[in-house]
Amino acid sequence: MTSVYDEKIYPQIPATAPIDTDTQAYRLKKIEEAEEFLRNEVKERDKLVKRFKRRAKTSEVINLTTTAAATSAGAATITTLPVGIPL
Repeated sequence: MTSVYDEKIYPQIPATAPIDTDTQAYRLKKIEEAEEFLRNEVKERDKLVKRFKRRAKTSEVINLTTTAAATSAGAATITTLPVGIPL
């Protein structure tokens, strides 16, 4: 008894299909060019990520420092205001 699953869905392709060497060489060349382009893009992206990560960290530290300074100045003002000590 044969099952539906015994039938082949895809046709058999001969193992020794004729290959045009010029076409194959052209395709391989284009693939290598695309691969080189993508590798360069990944390297450039890594450089940019590293640079912008440093800038973001620096900006975060400056923001934190400025906020702390403003909070300290506000606390000092509130503390000295009722006492009447001029700064």
